[in-house]
Amino acid sequence: MATVKAGKPVCSPSRSEERSLGLYVIFTDLEATRQAVNAARSLARDLGACPVLVMAQVVPYPLPLDCSPLASEFTECLIGQLAGEQATSVWAHVHLCRDRNETIRRALGPGSLVVIGVRTRWWRNPDRMLTAALRKDGHHVIPIEVQRVQLSERVFAGAKPCH
Repeated sequence: MATVKAGKPVCSPSRSEERSLGLYVIFTDLEATRQAVNAARSLARDLGACPVLVMAQVVPYPLPLDCSPLASEFTECLIGQLAGEQATSVWAHVHLCRDRNETIRRALGPGSLVVIGVRTRWWRNPDRMLTAALRKDGHHVIPIEVQRVQLSERVFAGAKPCH
């Protein structure tokens, strides 16, 4: 697991404080997560908490678990940019795993407050199934409905190169 911190150093939770506050944002895709982080930022300000972004990066079975198909620098840069857009501090944990949902479920403390961006679709998608599983586990889940975004220059306009 890699930990990335970006944004202004408003708070720096220890692992025990992180578990007790329990405000998590689940990484689903870039735009949905951006909106979920914005919503969590308001909650964090009201609760005096520091949101923790949780990303489960699936590693295919032919590869060793510690050998992600994506460069760790790319993942850290992506999450760093996402968290860096926020006015407050956001902690991020990247978990290399085989099963995304199971890893996320294990990463959360009991009774956590979870914010997750979900796409509005008429069929049941993986993010909605994860939301249902987290609720069944006893977490307080706030789904942030996100409309489908067309890939355009607007999506990439704010992207900065990673160096």
